[in-house]
Amino acid sequence: MDEARAHCYRDLREALLTKFDISPETYWQQYRSMVVPSEESPIETYHRIKGLYRRWIRPERHNKEEIAEAIILEQMLRILPPEVRTWVKEHESTDCLVAAKLALQYINARRGGPPPARATTFTHQPAHQPRPAKRENRPEFSGYLSTAPNQQGKVRI
Repeated sequence: MDEARAHCYRDLREALLTKFDISPETYWQQYRSMVVPSEESPIETYHRIKGLYRRWIRPERHNKEEIAEAIILEQMLRILPPEVRTWVKEHESTDCLVAAKLALQYINARRGGPPPARATTFTHQPAHQPRPAKRENRPEFSGYLSTAPNQQGKVRI
């Protein structure tokens, strides 16, 4: 950064955040791995959690749907197998459906499933339908995503 721009707070702040790799991801990690010191009061803890949440989610910049997408995406990434999670995160998707498609693409590529260009239709199986008594042989990641058709010919996630 040149000396003339160093006097501008916004430019200096951006340069420092970039240099030290401080991003919403950084605040998310701090938010999720927070440890409460024994001498910290519940009020102080609340303010610290709220500050990290605001820096992670940035509610002043995002609407309800965008915030919901961020939280749903976080949960989805948390439950994926580590290698799938890493692959999805490398593609930096902020859209949950795109992330789910990326995960499915990764899984299908590893087990010789349908090519990624092929559109896969997912339909929800109503909860009131009885489940098959016998479990079928399932692929490696079937607990997370399954593209095997059920008895009605529908695909379940």
